[in-house]
Amino acid sequence: MLLTAQLISVSLSCADVQIQQVVPDTTIAVISTNNVADTIKHLQSAGVCDQMLEMCTTVGGESCFSDDAQCTEMLYALGFEKETWTPPTGHAGFAVYPVVDYEIGSVGLGLFGIVELDDSLYGEFFSTQFDSLLQESEVEVESVNLSGRDVWMIQTDLEKLPQAPQWNFASGAFDRVYIAYSDSTLMVGTDPDVIATALLGLDGEFEDDTLDTNKDFIALRDRCGREGDVFAGVLLTNLADTIVQMDQTGMAMMFLPSVKTLFGDVDGIAESISIAPSSDVFIDARYSALMNDGRSGILGLIGSNATQQPIPDFVQSEALSYTQGQLDLDKFVDLVKDTVQSNPMLAMQMGSQMEQMEAGLALFFNPLGSRYHSFSSGQLP
Repeated sequence: MLLTAQLISVSLSCADVQIQQVVPDTTIAVISTNNVADTIKHLQSAGVCDQMLEMCTTVGGESCFSDDAQCTEMLYALGFEKETWTPPTGHAGFAVYPVVDYEIGSVGLGLFGIVELDDSLYGEFFSTQFDSLLQESEVEVESVNLSGRDVWMIQTDLEKLPQAPQWNFASGAFDRVYIAYSDSTLMVGTDPDVIATALLGLDGEFEDDTLDTNKDFIALRDRCGREGDVFAGVLLTNLADTIVQMDQTGMAMMFLPSVKTLFGDVDGIAESISIAPSSDVFIDARYSALMNDGRSGILGLIGSNATQQPIPDFVQSEALSYTQGQLDLDKFVDLVKDTVQSNPMLAMQMGSQMEQMEAGLALFFNPLGSRYHSFSSGQLP
């Protein structure tokens, strides 16, 4: 009974942490994978790694990429043997989110990355060799305590970004980088608060207002599914809020309504990608655009529930990709009119020309049909 209690205690004290459980619910963009090794394996089987190496060799020359020798030397410098080293098999993610500095009243951007590692491979390196590596690189580093753990704080040599007077942006947001390794998890970020939140998560103590509680993020994940190799999403509502907070001139408040009218009030977009799911498929991707208030704008022109039609004869058999769909072009003229009227400045400048513009657009779009086909052959015309 005592042994069982100890095992339960250990399992609870070292919880698996994923990036959506750590970054705030105001996060702008996120990308993650549940198994780094599987993703790399699928990229290799699809030939992506070979193509990237060939491109890099073409640009930088063969001397820049001397394959095995350089790889072996780099791993040896990090304390790893090439024969025994394997890619991480756990979760990895990266996110961008806004950071508010209440003392000076500015808004910056925070960056955070996390990857689950094999402690038998990396534990000794971070406990005994990483400090020496930092000292040899001659960076300014000190140890700080976050959530009861020692964290490396590195002072970067990056000059502060030029401060544009119209943007209330914290230009020193990237002058420090925090690195932490604990419980087989490596974390790198520019914001100590998120690093501290992630370290608490390893102890099973999760914050309430994190990304996995954001309703838009949950809806996008459910739509795209969780079976793919890589998931990526952009929460456009959070992006718009961040832009408005940074803009001191108020211009963002004027042009954002016009952008929403033109393209549609999109709350978020996401995609889930499976790489080389079979021998004859390169990428299987599922995309989603979340519009909580209904479809509108240009996205509203795309017909919903369009029936699949046979592939036309003009689509070549060796085509790399093919797409078909339906567009309600009869709504386009009204969309342009609504977009102009939603912006007082545009309405004032173009109001007298609207009738002539409507007539010209109608002459152009009326002869067109409602179905569209697009394909790529991968060849120049």
